[in-house]
Amino acid sequence: MEAEYPKILASRESSTMASTWTEYLRLDKKNDNSAVLEICQYEVLGQMQGDEEGNPILPLDIDPEDVVRIEDGYICGGVLTSEGGESFQFTTESVSEAIEWLKDNWGKCDAELLAELAQAV
Repeated sequence: MEAEYPKILASRESSTMASTWTEYLRLDKKNDNSAVLEICQYEVLGQMQGDEEGNPILPLDIDPEDVVRIEDGYICGGVLTSEGGESFQFTTESVSEAIEWLKDNWGKCDAELLAELAQAV
């Protein structure tokens, strides 16, 4: 069975002193026998609202984007995007470079991630 792409390989929490958010490691297979690794996140769709008791209200969608989660008081969703250009395209010949990119940009490349890289190309 052919794996479906793009696929999320991992997620991690990132933060600054002012904010916290979730980043996702996405792998996408291209038609030219290459694949792309990207560090992505969901866009902010709006600020969180609450009911009379202060309980968060999470709408199913906002103009018409799907809502995924609340992060740091903001409603996040829509399509995963790689805004900072944090991506790396690779082929079978450059898997070793993809491993180095993962170590430098994601902090690791374990056996499970390595298997996903090999399967994609």
